[in-house]
Amino acid sequence: EDQPVGERGELGGHVATRHRATPAAHPFVMHLAEGVDHAARAELDLFAAHGCLTPNAAIVHGVGLSSNQWEQVADRGAGFVWCPASNLFLLGHTPNVRPLLTHPTMRSRVALGSDSRISGARDLLDELKIARDTASLTPDEALHLVTSGPAEVLKLKSAGQIAAGRPADLTVLPNHADSAGHALLNASRKDV
Repeated sequence: EDQPVGERGELGGHVATRHRATPAAHPFVMHLAEGVDHAARAELDLFAAHGCLTPNAAIVHGVGLSSNQWEQVADRGAGFVWCPASNLFLLGHTPNVRPLLTHPTMRSRVALGSDSRISGARDLLDELKIARDTASLTPDEALHLVTSGPAEVLKLKSAGQIAAGRPADLTVLPNHADSAGHALLNASRKDV
């Protein structure tokens, strides 16, 4: 807050004020705990103390969060955007998402992100492969991380599933396997 963060030195805004100005039906996306030191770990507590850890909060990175803090995220109904390639490149490790993917309430609120072409994977397909290898993802989990998970985290009620009356926002891939998740994990950029 109040520190230069923009390309031209623009100052960062007040997080709590911006959170209050964000309608509950819209996501409030925040890079949080993007590090492994004490300061990074303390960011969630400060975020929560300011009333920002709400169901429309979408935490990006979360590398420094403890298991107790992840439980707090789950209890408050917030979402998580996981960027494993960027985390690995910048910090040498990434959050253990396995407990999040099996948590009864949190598993629907996890999405895969790429963070930046500078620090992340070349594209989302490559990011998926890194995620699979890092967290031993099942094909169904991989598919969820780029379909219904992001729809839930980003509050996109008409996205993330194929259904009558919903937008037909589709990607067509060759049938590389016996399921959509397998086909996705086996796909490369040339297949899209």
